[in-house]
Amino acid sequence: KDSHPDWVGPTLPQMHIGAAVSAGVGFLASILGIGGGIIHVPLLAFTLHYPVHRATATSHFVLAITAGVASVVNVAEGRLDGNWDLAVPLVIGVVLGAQVGARLAKHVKPKWIILILSILIAVVGTKLAYPSLKPASNAAPTSAPESTKVTP
Repeated sequence: KDSHPDWVGPTLPQMHIGAAVSAGVGFLASILGIGGGIIHVPLLAFTLHYPVHRATATSHFVLAITAGVASVVNVAEGRLDGNWDLAVPLVIGVVLGAQVGARLAKHVKPKWIILILSILIAVVGTKLAYPSLKPASNAAPTSAPESTKVTP
């Protein structure tokens, strides 16, 4: 049963915006090594006005396609040689976790999905930023010692 019977789907301008932004999301996700869903879900929900459950499902669909293509390319180019012992359990965990998550999401109100996503973004952002804020104890000097400076 659709929990958003009044939603007719994205308009043509929204689809164009979504496609353009998704290209940028794909680029950022590749560069930063993050899942694009962390950007896609808020974009779809707030900018393109998707119902939250549809935004998460759409994000998962896009992720499944891009991850599948990337996996095929990496296998074809031999980049997983010697790492199958890591890859296989990850694949099993992702497939099982996605099934459980999709079933649980049906019973969660949209505001809770957004709240949980917001908290997770804050936690991950803090965890990533914190090490760069600590002063390094073995940092290299910012300028050369006086004895090594060349005078004109």
